[in-house]
Amino acid sequence: MASNRAPDFSFNFFATVTVCLMMLGPMVSMAWADEPPGESESIFRLRSHEPNLLGYTWDESGQFMDFTLSVKFKIFERTIRNFSPPSSLNFAFTGRFGQYFERSSAPVIGKRYNPELFYRHDSDDSYWETGYAHESNGQQITTLAAYQQAQATLERPEYANDNISRGWDYVRFTYQSRVLENLGAEHPVLLWATGKWFLENGLFQGKPEEYNDWENDPEGKPRNQVDGITAGIRYMPRTSLSWLPVGNVSLTYTTGYREIFRYNTFRFEAGVKIVDLPLIFWASHGYNNDLARYYRELSAWGVAIEIGAF
Repeated sequence: MASNRAPDFSFNFFATVTVCLMMLGPMVSMAWADEPPGESESIFRLRSHEPNLLGYTWDESGQFMDFTLSVKFKIFERTIRNFSPPSSLNFAFTGRFGQYFERSSAPVIGKRYNPELFYRHDSDDSYWETGYAHESNGQQITTLAAYQQAQATLERPEYANDNISRGWDYVRFTYQSRVLENLGAEHPVLLWATGKWFLENGLFQGKPEEYNDWENDPEGKPRNQVDGITAGIRYMPRTSLSWLPVGNVSLTYTTGYREIFRYNTFRFEAGVKIVDLPLIFWASHGYNNDLARYYRELSAWGVAIEIGAF
């Protein structure tokens, strides 16, 4: 059974990239050791990119321990800082994988591998980013024969769906602003929008790996029908209620740019700190919760611990 599971490959890929990133920072920092104090302390330092989460998720595929690790570091930071202090060139990597304890041998399934090179420009109350990214689930089933073989050998036939390969290259633009804080609101409210354009022939992916006719699913559709345009709002209270230490609350909406507004996704998140433990409760309905099943309309929910930014 193990030989038909792509998680082994995807987990190794994830671990290799993460270790390389963690090793690169200290190695490059040593090269700047002769700089005056304060000059090199931020150069090539790993930072959080997307939220780093350890949680538990329930969705169509079952229930699983849900891990997300997301890091970034600035490239040519000192040079860019000299010419344009509010700007930076960044490399980021985000990985997500799940461990299904209810299945035999508790397999680890790769769900998302997302390296990205992007440029960011900051101002006092907003920022914008533009970049080039590859996103895939690190799986290996690309033909009907391989799919049928996995169905025949895995514990349950539907588990083969987790191993269908998906992959895209895309360009991205994001804008975020603290508009309500500037208007004198007591608590800051963030507004943001993101646009993605999925490429027909990307530098890394080539042609997209998305829904295949042999999957024979009436819901099958290209990703640009369910993803590409995202807008969100986040409320960030500075103080908590005495009886409920509420954290950030956010609502995100996503739709595709092909047949816009036909296929919609809503995601709600609420942060609560319990005994100094930062918990996030979330629920979503729509698409893209799992890249292997990106085109299926389904509901998902979960709880996660957010690992602090670094």
